[in-house]
Amino acid sequence: GVLFVLFFSLLFVFLSLLLCLAIGLRVSDITFLQNLRSLTFDSYNQIQPRQSTGDVIIVDIDEVSLAQDDLGQWPWSRDDIADLVQKISSAGPRAIVFDLVFAEEDRTSPHRVLRTLEDDVGKDFGVSEDWPNYDQEFAQVIGETGNVVTGYVWSSEPLATRRLPKIIHPFIISSEAKNRLSSVPNMIGVTTNLPAFTKYAAGNGNFGVRAGLDGIIRQVPLVFRHEQEPGSLFPSLAIEAVRVATDPKLFSRINVYPNSQMGLFTAPLQMQLGSQNIPLNEDGLFYVYYAPANPDNYIPAYSVLNGTAQTNQFKDKIVFVATSAEGLKDIRSTPMDLFIPGVEVHRNVVEQILSQEYLQRPLLVEAFELVVIFAVGFLIICIVPFFSMGVLALSTASLISMMFMLSWGAFTQQKLLIDPVYPSLCVIFIFILASILSYIRLEHDRQQVRKAFGLYISPDYMNELTSNPKSLRLGGGVKTLSIMFSDIRNFTSIGEQFEPDEMIRLMNDFLTPMSDKIMQNRGTIDKYIGDAIMAFWNAPLDDDYHARHACQ
Repeated sequence: GVLFVLFFSLLFVFLSLLLCLAIGLRVSDITFLQNLRSLTFDSYNQIQPRQSTGDVIIVDIDEVSLAQDDLGQWPWSRDDIADLVQKISSAGPRAIVFDLVFAEEDRTSPHRVLRTLEDDVGKDFGVSEDWPNYDQEFAQVIGETGNVVTGYVWSSEPLATRRLPKIIHPFIISSEAKNRLSSVPNMIGVTTNLPAFTKYAAGNGNFGVRAGLDGIIRQVPLVFRHEQEPGSLFPSLAIEAVRVATDPKLFSRINVYPNSQMGLFTAPLQMQLGSQNIPLNEDGLFYVYYAPANPDNYIPAYSVLNGTAQTNQFKDKIVFVATSAEGLKDIRSTPMDLFIPGVEVHRNVVEQILSQEYLQRPLLVEAFELVVIFAVGFLIICIVPFFSMGVLALSTASLISMMFMLSWGAFTQQKLLIDPVYPSLCVIFIFILASILSYIRLEHDRQQVRKAFGLYISPDYMNELTSNPKSLRLGGGVKTLSIMFSDIRNFTSIGEQFEPDEMIRLMNDFLTPMSDKIMQNRGTIDKYIGDAIMAFWNAPLDDDYHARHACQ
């Protein structure tokens, strides 16, 4: 009994330490765990994707458009881009959003071409400010349209910054919210549009995204900072698209949720865009819930320019001007598709905001996972000494099934991202280790039984005994036995007639078959006393017919 208590005390301490280590690993959130969690949530998105609302149409600068003789290679003339905006605008979209950046002057403008020729040939062509300037024409069209959103992109190279992005309408941020937005992505470098374009734009947002370690985009920043203006927040392209589509004069607000509105799993911050309330974590990241890409939402840019496109589908939509051409390097990876135009990320964010369908993983969810790991792991540790491995295996499988069901239900019903995989792995690991240690202890008990009784009971009886070592009670017990004493009559006089080696053979010829018969009838041999055998029945295991077996 003392050894049993000592063994399971040590087992309890050892497994508890492992459980604490598992919780510590989860708190540190190593890369392996992040990838494991991401793959789980990717699977959820693939099994039950979001249904597209159809609020976004994409004018696609695709391979076919780039192959048109009258358009040519990218970048196109700003004259053509201005024409594209006018044709889209004539159909009445809510906003026209460029997932592109126009950082350089248009070298195809007549005044620019002629000045280049003047430098090359040394001749004055009389170029004046009255000559067509495609950049100015494009800027003028942006201003006249009134709902164009321009974009810029962040960079890890500080030298990429020629000019800081323009904030069209600054965020209105409460002081408490400003303090809590502590880990917003910081733009080291940024590539922006020519100032003339953003001057007349209704919105201007960052279309940079953040991919995971495996290159898949699951979260995107909604707000940014720049190290040269740490006190300002810069909006994402999707946020500006929704703002302008709602009202170009609208201001975005960021507040801390009032306590009266805080639910158990509510994000700590909210961004208000008119009637839209967007959950916001302190890192400014947004979980993208992807819908399958729909080819019908893509309109080739060349068809808009040549008038063959059905532009009536732009009516009351948010129209993104973007590219799917691989050579323009805007191909991204998402949980739904490893190779997809980057504009799909912005489309999904915009549709989520408009439909108020958000994926959330607030800090309370992570705390909940830690509680689950501890509670379930500790339960397994506590019941190990008292149940068989079969019962433990069934219990562990049931608990893991419940965790996966809870996680899936939270995703489908509340759009909460709860990780069931790591808690399940912790429980499985603890169960396996506890099973191995308990098996070692059980095998040790069986070896002790075999050592004590192996020469005195039958193999079948031994198997029955070792399958349940606890049937042996240290200290003995009181029960009715059948006991047999058997020896050879007149053994002394018989023994005087044989030499020692002959006597040994005689004893073997007698004791071996006698021992076999005792064992075959479920008896236990107690001892050999010279020519005598002492055996008993009904111990160490119960035998309801011990008297019959002794007589047999």
